[in-house]
Amino acid sequence: MGVGRGTVLVEALSAFALLCALHVALGFGLAFAQPAGGSLIADPPAGPVAAERPHGLEVGTTELGAHFAISIHSGGGDIDQAVGSGFAMIGLRYGKVLEASRKLALEYVVDVVPLAVVSGIPKGVDVYYDRVQDRWVIDGVEMAEWSSVYGFGASPLGLQLYLLPSGRIRLWVGGTAGFLFFARDVPVPGGTALNFAFDFRAGLQFSGPSDLALSLGFEFHHFSNGGLADVNPGLDTQFFYAGISRFR
Repeated sequence: MGVGRGTVLVEALSAFALLCALHVALGFGLAFAQPAGGSLIADPPAGPVAAERPHGLEVGTTELGAHFAISIHSGGGDIDQAVGSGFAMIGLRYGKVLEASRKLALEYVVDVVPLAVVSGIPKGVDVYYDRVQDRWVIDGVEMAEWSSVYGFGASPLGLQLYLLPSGRIRLWVGGTAGFLFFARDVPVPGGTALNFAFDFRAGLQFSGPSDLALSLGFEFHHFSNGGLADVNPGLDTQFFYAGISRFR
């Protein structure tokens, strides 16, 4: 099939490692730049030292983070299983906690996707809808040229719900909606480069020192062109999700 899942994984992991290194370096740089016992802006007022912000989430807490998602199962939906056999994304996140209590916290999130890579995209084939099978069928798949396609996107509509937000280990569920724009038509010829996307995620978040947190979880992701073209097969993907964030 040409470029396979291994190539996608190496490319995406390399980019994610660079993003994480920059994120951590920025955090350490700000920490070392801050004068001892003071801040970058002004010295603290005289008197008792103010208590540090607890590791839990509060109303107004903001999040800056980077995350990585690699497919554990991709392809399918209403198109041939061979299409979109590998999928990986790198993302950057901004979030702000809207509501918080001892048991629950609700966060608004915005994700920017500077890199998305989907492999197993055919060229030189015809695609038609088979009403008997109730699915899109690829004609000429044996002679197709398969390759990876790169893209980018954003998901400006997102919410994340935390269970027990005051703890160092938090259960979270959430979802986002937005778009992905690729270098050519995906997932098949006759589709569109612009696709609409949504996802649902769930996992655990581990709060660490210096306001840093590690998130691990699973994600269901779907994209399709929403009828922008006559050919509109959707691509469904199950991801393993990992991210690092700084809450302030």
